[in-house]
Amino acid sequence: MDIDRMVALFVRIGAPVLDSMIARGGGDFIGEFGAPLQARVIAETLGAPELAGKIPAWVDALSSGPLEPPERQEILGAALASLRFELERVIDASRETSSDNLSGALDQRNADSGLCRAATLSFLGLWLVAAWETTIQLLANLVIAWSACPEACEASAGDVAGRARLVEEVLRLTPAVHAIDRIATENVSLFGETIPENAIVLAFIAAANSDDEIFPHPRRFDPNRDHSALLSFGQGAHYCLGAKLATLQAAALAGMLAERSVRIGLRDEPLPWRWTLSLRTLPRLDIAFSRA
Repeated sequence: MDIDRMVALFVRIGAPVLDSMIARGGGDFIGEFGAPLQARVIAETLGAPELAGKIPAWVDALSSGPLEPPERQEILGAALASLRFELERVIDASRETSSDNLSGALDQRNADSGLCRAATLSFLGLWLVAAWETTIQLLANLVIAWSACPEACEASAGDVAGRARLVEEVLRLTPAVHAIDRIATENVSLFGETIPENAIVLAFIAAANSDDEIFPHPRRFDPNRDHSALLSFGQGAHYCLGAKLATLQAAALAGMLAERSVRIGLRDEPLPWRWTLSLRTLPRLDIAFSRA
């Protein structure tokens, strides 16, 4: 998968959309910019740009809650069948043409490791949902930070290294994933308490990213701070597969905003946050653009 090509695609498609929103004085950033662009990027990453229009419905079906009432089960079943059919088609086509995309590369690696096609399909379905919500929210959180701290954002967005630090600070202060669950593989003693083997542990990333012993003045927005202990994408073997692509997309957006010298205002106060145990996301982000 060529990440640089994906980022270039993001800029090529996103720039005219952003210019249109600026010319109109604003709009729904998620509905007009974040969601359509991420659908296209995911589809291209899978190796099937023609699937961009189907991705939002798949994500909605796969992540919309409990399997009740029965109609919900029917919607989920239909979405899974459609997704499986399309991914199988893309994987087979990738093998025939030796295409460079995530679907084909993962399937080949799994096959070489003795894993079945079902493992590839399961991973791709999980990745599709995760890449959708978290990246869209990262882009939205960058826009929100820009509205609150325009001078700091503009100062950081002037070069590649500064944009990277800016995105890391947005990820630290407002991670889309607030918590992750893990299972203890053995008894663990921690702060005088014992976590028993097989217990489910909920680790709060947002709290760790605001630990004042690691990040001095943690509620202060400071792109120039040390982000080496950042946990927003996990760590070790569980580090997010899409972290590099997501951060480069957000950095590209920062560059586009800086080039256009705009001010951003939020039209919804308070913002319509949706909360789950692990996520904090927005269904929409209505913003106003003005020239700086």
